[in-house]
Amino acid sequence: MLVSREERTRTNPQDAFGITRGHEDLVSRSMQRLSRGFLEWKVESMTGTELHRPRRESAFWRFYDRERYAILFYALLLTLLLLPAAAALGLPTIMIKLLVGASLLAAVLPNASRKMRLIVGALVLLVIAARAASESGYLPISPALILILVGVLGLAAAAGALRFTIASASVTAEAVYAALSTYLLAGLFFGQIYWSIEQMSPGSLVGPDPVSEVTSVYYSFVTLATLGYGDFLPRSDITRGIATFEVIGGQLYLAVLVARLIGAFGGSRGDAASAKKR
Repeated sequence: MLVSREERTRTNPQDAFGITRGHEDLVSRSMQRLSRGFLEWKVESMTGTELHRPRRESAFWRFYDRERYAILFYALLLTLLLLPAAAALGLPTIMIKLLVGASLLAAVLPNASRKMRLIVGALVLLVIAARAASESGYLPISPALILILVGVLGLAAAAGALRFTIASASVTAEAVYAALSTYLLAGLFFGQIYWSIEQMSPGSLVGPDPVSEVTSVYYSFVTLATLGYGDFLPRSDITRGIATFEVIGGQLYLAVLVARLIGAFGGSRGDAASAKKR
């Protein structure tokens, strides 16, 4: 018995050209993927930005994202402990430079985005290498100028940590570590600026012992904390000006930070009490 093409199509899941319904679904999905990819390409080409795509990160970077300011705080504490120890033991000055460089790297990375970490890290390593090359005579640039750049980068990282603290909606461990790191970063890298000024203009900072990188950091923390020991004194106008700026900044930082943390802590307790009443 003869069967028409329409009846064969109804009984067999194929169209008149022999394409099954499964094939039709596959072709439809492929066309949708192609059209979606084409649209994404058009948006990227017109805006110059890359569309967000989820990217898996290693366990190390996920841990670093959660604890980055805690890592920075303990790295800075270790540096401040090892700096005078290295000077007292008579270790080569390269050890002190490596400690400061590692602190700078640890300070800058928390402020970089995930995509920019490798680039920022490479730039910091380049600055550290430039400092070593200039002090060795391989780079025709004054080491004091590169040291000023190191100090400015460290203070910019301190500003980033302070911004993270202020932007925190509640008092978390990371917010507290960021606040503590801001203070340590300011003292350490203001010390680098004092040391660079002393290298460019010897006698800008005087005391009972020869001025070194370690004593410059010591003078910076004495100034920041307004201790006023008086053993090291600024003798130039630029050094006095930076010391004045550091003293004012340190006092304002403590006043604003304490008020901010108390306000955030009170807000967190109020939210928790409201949640319990509900």
